[in-house]
Amino acid sequence: MAKPKSQQSRRGFSLLEMMLATTLSAALVTSTVVVLRSSYAVWTLHQGDAEQAEQASAVLRHLTRACRQADMVVSISASGDPAGSLEVLTKSGDTIGWELDSDTVNYSSQAAGTTSPLAFGIDTLTFEGLLADGSTTADDPSEVQAIRCSVGTTIPSSGATRTIGSTLWMRSW
Repeated sequence: MAKPKSQQSRRGFSLLEMMLATTLSAALVTSTVVVLRSSYAVWTLHQGDAEQAEQASAVLRHLTRACRQADMVVSISASGDPAGSLEVLTKSGDTIGWELDSDTVNYSSQAAGTTSPLAFGIDTLTFEGLLADGSTTADDPSEVQAIRCSVGTTIPSSGATRTIGSTLWMRSW
């Protein structure tokens, strides 16, 4: 004897249930993709900002290390010049230098006869020669015992300018 319709067990899903489950799944996948895409875009912007800031820090670290080992300043640009240049004489007798050309900091070595880019995207590179007291400006390169250096760059995502600086003491002091 056959069971009445009301007592028969249901098997499977109705078309309405399938459509509702598919719609909910599509909404969840779409929202997940939007969140992931936004997160990736923010991460990419942050990475570009960090790389640009690292360029400026790398220039300053390179200058600090070299000046600590240098015997004397050969030439230095005027203190207000945003496209500064600096040349120092090393203990080995080599003259090494840095200069800002457009947005690239170039490093040169007289002994090797080479000039190579050190960093890109640098807006300003300024040098100020100082006497041994660390505060009095020295115009004559032979009197310079310390160098106040600042490196400026533009952060890509915000357009803000970031400037870092340090006082570099010469080895001979």
